Amino acid sequence: MGLTIRGTWEALLEEAFKHPVTAAIRKELNILRRNGVIGRNLFMILTNIFHEHGMQDREVSNHREIAEEADEIPRIICSEALL
Repeated sequence: MGLTIRGTWEALLEEAFKHPVTAAIRKELNILRRNGVIGRNLFMILTNIFHEHGMQDREVSNHREIAEEADEIPRIICSEALL
């Protein structure tokens, strides 16, 4: 079963909101929680928060940082055993 566009967005939003967020984002999330927003409205508001706060840029930056860290880890290219 392939992912739909909405399913892809849901996965992206879930990943973005797993990471620590700014105080402004946390404030908006608390309002949503207190107001009991669910379903399609929640999805649309989270999407708006994602764009308004530039979270897509942070996701790209996080992936870049992870890739850079992976490059810093020493790798054994070739090993030779002496018998």
